[in-house]
Amino acid sequence: MRYAQYLLQEAKEKSVSATTIMAAIHNPLVLVQGEYPANVVTPTMVPQTYLDLAEILKLPTLKTNMTMTKFRASTKLDLTVNLK
Repeated sequence: MRYAQYLLQEAKEKSVSATTIMAAIHNPLVLVQGEYPANVVTPTMVPQTYLDLAEILKLPTLKTNMTMTKFRASTKLDLTVNLK
């Protein structure tokens, strides 16, 4: 958490609490549409702190209407566990 705070302060000149960072990491939601395995994932409720950290860490950007494969590559989260 402290390193994430340091990165945000250095790169974005933002002072962010550890609680805000934890919420940004744990609270984003996605809308999954379609039949498995041809689902389309739309990120929703993604806080700016998450987007800032993702940019600093050079993670792929989240886009609207991503395939499951692209979403997994961007976030390292496997949603297929919940859809089977």
